Amino acid sequence: AGFEHVDKNGDGEIDEHELSKAMRDHGKGKKLMQTLQGPPTPAEVMEECDKNGDNQLTKKEVKRCIKKHVPPEYRDQVDEAVDQVWPMVDTDGSGKVDMKELEAAMEKM
Repeated sequence: AGFEHVDKNGDGEIDEHELSKAMRDHGKGKKLMQTLQGPPTPAEVMEECDKNGDNQLTKKEVKRCIKKHVPPEYRDQVDEAVDQVWPMVDTDGSGKVDMKELEAAMEKM
């Protein structure tokens, strides 16, 4: 359906430059749509970041998840940022953040 949109020179073929541009534009569009939809819900964060399925987030899971979603130039700052806010999110001091703690933390954002 979008062939004509990608085939910029109209020659009936999509070359590597046209494909590359379309892929970059798609990524920008996807990011724009995410921005327009607003921040993720606590449930979406839990689903995305809870890799072992225990419905709790460890500091390691949070760091890995955030690094996956931030621009490369910020990845080296994630560990320190998570370490700083962790005590405010893990309010029961269990070392894991459950849905109640996550909801409370995200409400304050």
